[in-house]
Amino acid sequence: MRPLYQNVLRASDQPSSTQDKTNNEGEDGAMRRRLEDLQEESKLAEPRRYIKAIHAQESGDLPTRPSKHETNTLDALKERLSQKIQSTEFKYENARAVAYSQLSDAADKETRDTAMARPWTGTESLENGVLRSLHESKPRLKASPSSLSRRTSLPIHLAPIRRLSKNERLGSARDRAGSYPLLKKAESELNDEEREARSRMFRERFEPAARAMPNTIQGLTALANEKIEEAISKGMFKNLPKGPLERDHHAESPFIDTTEYLLNRMIQRQEIVPPWIEKQQELQREIKAFRSSMRVDWKRHVVRTIASWGGGPDIWISRAEEYARAEKIVNPDPAAAYNESIGPKLKKTTPSIDGTGTGTGESIVNKGAESGGVSQSDSQESAVPAPKANTPAVPFRDSNWEKTELSYHEVSIKNLNAMTRSYNLQAPQIAQRPFLTLRREILSCYRDVMPLIPAEMMERAKNPDYGKSKLKLGGDLDINSPDGSLLSLLSTAEKGKVYDESETKVYGLKQFWKDLFTRS
Repeated sequence: MRPLYQNVLRASDQPSSTQDKTNNEGEDGAMRRRLEDLQEESKLAEPRRYIKAIHAQESGDLPTRPSKHETNTLDALKERLSQKIQSTEFKYENARAVAYSQLSDAADKETRDTAMARPWTGTESLENGVLRSLHESKPRLKASPSSLSRRTSLPIHLAPIRRLSKNERLGSARDRAGSYPLLKKAESELNDEEREARSRMFRERFEPAARAMPNTIQGLTALANEKIEEAISKGMFKNLPKGPLERDHHAESPFIDTTEYLLNRMIQRQEIVPPWIEKQQELQREIKAFRSSMRVDWKRHVVRTIASWGGGPDIWISRAEEYARAEKIVNPDPAAAYNESIGPKLKKTTPSIDGTGTGTGESIVNKGAESGGVSQSDSQESAVPAPKANTPAVPFRDSNWEKTELSYHEVSIKNLNAMTRSYNLQAPQIAQRPFLTLRREILSCYRDVMPLIPAEMMERAKNPDYGKSKLKLGGDLDINSPDGSLLSLLSTAEKGKVYDESETKVYGLKQFWKDLFTRS
């Protein structure tokens, strides 16, 4: 059964002169709009009925031919739904433009930029990341005082204010300056004398000559001099800074924030360093001690190993130079290699035995070859065989030494990496340090020590007491000698003599035990 409002709607659709005039003008009355709203609500209350009718109309399977009014109603409903869907899709696809168009004219630039910005998807785009990096690479410039916005505040007191004369202002300033020291203290903190002085001061204000001021320049000068002398007698000008003011150019730099500048100045004046600076110094000391210890041990081991193969000093030095050349070829310095690749190549010379610096090391090798080669015993064991003078040397390596020192090196590297990790947690990113690796440190040790071996072998050849202990049991006292030390001051002027006691005069535990029981 058709609802009542639909019948009324049909009746309203009947042609009449008034309705035709209204339809021609395109205006609908309130009753018609209300009936259309009720019709839409009925369709929403029974959506399946109208959806089936729409499907049947599209497929052409209507059992009965719908009326003209129902057909027009379905067509209007379909058109309205399609328009709503299209408008919704358009608003969804152009949400930023729609939001921007709905902004009021009073919206500022930041609000408009926010409305036109892309919604956050969870990942930063490439252009936004580059723009942020450029903005963060340099601090913002300080705003000049003229660029600051000056807002005029509305007057609070609308009543006209009487302008004081010069004499009145000077008198009030004098009274305030005199009463300021006494007004700082509370009434309960004053003693009898101070309380009496305060009462006298306030009483003098109401006397006839209380506000008398000099009317001439000489009188004002005398009054100013009186105040200055009074301040000098109180010692108010003793601790004033003298000389020109020292200006710091960092204070006016637009690239340094005021807070950062003040903190840096406080740290410099009070000699305070951040915790990560102290940690950095401690880490550098530990790394330097570890590397120096490793290099000293390796240099001592190389010198002793080369000398143990036998031969004269010339052969020792030739071997050391061959190993130094091989080490430079096999294990070059990365920084030196980079500098040589980008700069002019310089011809380096190897110092000869006589110290002229013009030799290339070939004469040393030839001398070693002419001297009869290398004498090596079968009982001596070495990690690297002694090279002959006419054969190219290989880098000096000793796996036995590496195995012996492996446990110590691993523990040291582990401790240094732990300190590095603790330092990196405190230091800024630009000052963080990489972790150490044992293999890299060993190769660096080989690269730094091998060029020093020839000079060390020369020192061993020239100095007969090389490697021996410098402590002596006696001898002449020579404080100015290079061997002089604190222990040399404790030595005697004459050499000590040790005498062996004869067996007949020996008195030990056996004799003591025998005498003890014999007496008892």
